[in-house]
Amino acid sequence: MDPNDKLKVAGQQVEAVASELIEEFKDHYLEYVALHPEYIEKKRDIFEGWVIQKIAGLQIAVTELAKHANAAINLDNLAN
Repeated sequence: MDPNDKLKVAGQQVEAVASELIEEFKDHYLEYVALHPEYIEKKRDIFEGWVIQKIAGLQIAVTELAKHANAAINLDNLAN
């Protein structure tokens, strides 16, 4: 595949995931203010909390992935 095509596909993937995240946050915001109507004007605060949770989830996923990758490397080294 041409590098420009790869870049275009990657850009489309980013756009698709970004759109999903935007919709997910909209749903989260509506649910949150339904439970806490006093926060209706605090969209930025709600967003920041939501983003921190997303980042924490990514950190956990990356850490677990690294553990599994390192375990596989260590097993491969033992076999050799």
